[in-house]
Amino acid sequence: MALDWIANLFQSEQTRGLSGGQAAALALDESNPYYNFRLRRHTCDGDLVADPSLIWYTSPLVKRRAGLGTHVASEMSAGVAGFVDALIVLSAADFDRAEDTEMPWLETLPGLMRDQFDQMCQRERLSRRFPKRRLGFRVLCDGGPEMGGHRFDLQPGTFITGLLPNLYTGPVETSRALVTVHASIPGAWAGWREVARLYDDQIVATLGAHWLDNFQHPRLREAALYRIQRGPDGRFVHVVSPDLQDRYQLVTRTQGTVTTSTLATRQGDVLAHIVLELADEPLETGAAPSISPPMLSGPRTLQPDSPRNRVVSLQERGALLQRVHFGAFMEGYDVYLGTRGELGTAVDEKAATFEVRKKGVQLVAHVPGVEVGGQSIPPGSSVALEGDTVVLAASERFEYRDLRGISAEGWPYVGEIRRPASATYLAWGEEHKVGRARECRVTLPDEPRNDNIRWKKSVGDGSTIRARSGNIPKSRFYIDSIMVASEHAALDLRGDVPRLVTTARQCFCYVRRGDEVTALHPAEVEVGPHAAPLNPGDEVLIGNCLFQIGFPPRDAAVPPASAPMFTVQSDETPPPAPVAAPPQPVAPAKPVTAPPPPAWDAPDADDQTDPRGLPTVPRPAVTAWDDEEDE
Repeated sequence: MALDWIANLFQSEQTRGLSGGQAAALALDESNPYYNFRLRRHTCDGDLVADPSLIWYTSPLVKRRAGLGTHVASEMSAGVAGFVDALIVLSAADFDRAEDTEMPWLETLPGLMRDQFDQMCQRERLSRRFPKRRLGFRVLCDGGPEMGGHRFDLQPGTFITGLLPNLYTGPVETSRALVTVHASIPGAWAGWREVARLYDDQIVATLGAHWLDNFQHPRLREAALYRIQRGPDGRFVHVVSPDLQDRYQLVTRTQGTVTTSTLATRQGDVLAHIVLELADEPLETGAAPSISPPMLSGPRTLQPDSPRNRVVSLQERGALLQRVHFGAFMEGYDVYLGTRGELGTAVDEKAATFEVRKKGVQLVAHVPGVEVGGQSIPPGSSVALEGDTVVLAASERFEYRDLRGISAEGWPYVGEIRRPASATYLAWGEEHKVGRARECRVTLPDEPRNDNIRWKKSVGDGSTIRARSGNIPKSRFYIDSIMVASEHAALDLRGDVPRLVTTARQCFCYVRRGDEVTALHPAEVEVGPHAAPLNPGDEVLIGNCLFQIGFPPRDAAVPPASAPMFTVQSDETPPPAPVAAPPQPVAPAKPVTAPPPPAWDAPDADDQTDPRGLPTVPRPAVTAWDDEEDE
């Protein structure tokens, strides 16, 4: 099935709507979702330098518990880890203290965390992605040069964990290199350089402009723009990010016996040329990797697969507030901003509340530091949200848009809370259902809690609501059941152009293209449109979820320039740049005085050597750009 290869190549995120907020998950990019919500912020109940076990569980109290342990538990899909190594970012104060302790704190932490991870796997019957590789760690200082200038402004006792499919702290004794990635970046250096390698215990390698990429360069412009991985059938697959396919292209050509791939904009501007070469290292059996003959374009260069089906990216870009529907029973409802930055109908600790009453919305502050439109809101105070504005709470920024002035048939929306993207990936050639039902391909949140609903006094505190048709259980009324149908809509990808189709019997769907809004009528209504074609960048409003759709436009892309001649380096010829074991620290754009190297820990590699006898920690990074060699 197409769904299988989509799942193997791209990890779709869960939709969040108004009730599916993910506590402490961090977003790094407004529109590119690859690294969004893969990092989590945690705060310890004690001193993590004095007690490093607090990195695993921040508190002995289960209700307050966070940390790497809770993060790992949430990322073990079907009992198998979707990662091979873990990232930990400490505050600058805690990192400095950890380096100064008599106990080798940074060297001790990985062993403690591995023991906890092993115990969890045994207790919960969970499996590592690669059984022979134990969990490795990359420990960074907040704001350090390895983070490319990014800073989380962590306070003492607060830290970040990251479980990313591309995070790879380096090869260990059992690791074998499969593919060597060579790149030529116009305007950065002349000729070709080895920039990364893909190992047999690595999920995916990424090339992009982000400090979390395995190879990073600012001329690549986007995070994780290019990705290479090995599929379940042993074949190598490379892709341009499906979330960016309306702006970038990947063109593969054969030059003699060498296959080159060119990463470029759709206007033909070249970002990089790439050649994939079969690595020298043998596997444990002593044989070369099992590669089908068509993938070998020359003695050692590969012609990887690209996805045969077109891929549609459905990015969730925000949550929608609807007017109060059952005015006979409800005064309104509340949506909360939590103190850890989460948005939802239920949070552990409230920082602020969006109060929806009839067709109006106001924001109530509960803690210091809440701002609306740049104005501070004291705790206990409220402000009406009139027009578009920005809400700051719990160190998170939310863009609020007033939707009451839009004129469209059946329009239920009063407000829109925009937030950074998460994405679901869909295969062309099928129809995909969207709704609360578990059978839907895009499953919207279905949280059956209604303690955020403000009932009218006439309803009372009982468990039922008296209506003309009889008594109705209150439990049937909750935000998701009111706003979202079990099968609300469908994305029909069986034609040349995607279509949004309304399948709900009584609910509208909407397509927004710039300032133009198209209403799609409920399925049981005979008049009016029930489907609409979609363009790249269109936004679709389904229930309480706001999505943006992305796919390659129909207009042909401009072919990019061909790559320069590639020359395979012989064993006797030194490479033009140092070899890097991904991922490596990002070199800053300007020379700086570097601090001591970050705490890297490749598991079970006490002698710190790779199978070729080369040092693995630390290795020179190839992530720096070399102004002296500009063409």
